[in-house]
Amino acid sequence: MESNKADAKKADIKKISAETLQSSIDGKEDFILVDVRKKDEFTSGHVKGALNLPLSNMEKGYNQLPQDKRVVLYCNSANRSNQAARILLQHGYKKIEEMEGFKFWLEKGLPSAKGE
Repeated sequence: MESNKADAKKADIKKISAETLQSSIDGKEDFILVDVRKKDEFTSGHVKGALNLPLSNMEKGYNQLPQDKRVVLYCNSANRSNQAARILLQHGYKKIEEMEGFKFWLEKGLPSAKGE
């Protein structure tokens, strides 16, 4: 039974590509973009408009994120963002998406920002 529960939780996390995220940004869709990487990784480069909430702070800081909005998470390669998504699911969030990873964002030549 336990594996079915894990599978159900995994199914609740929608995976999106870097291009899909860029389309959402271009279309001025209403969502919260969260970079779950460490602060130094974030300041060295991130998707413009992203909020930095490192995975290590997610359990304490998740309530900064509105539950009624679409939340898009990303890290470098989708490992930490998947863990962050699971934390949000445990706290009742329903509209969670996970971008494939910042390294793919950069590989595809999409725009990034530096600093805070």
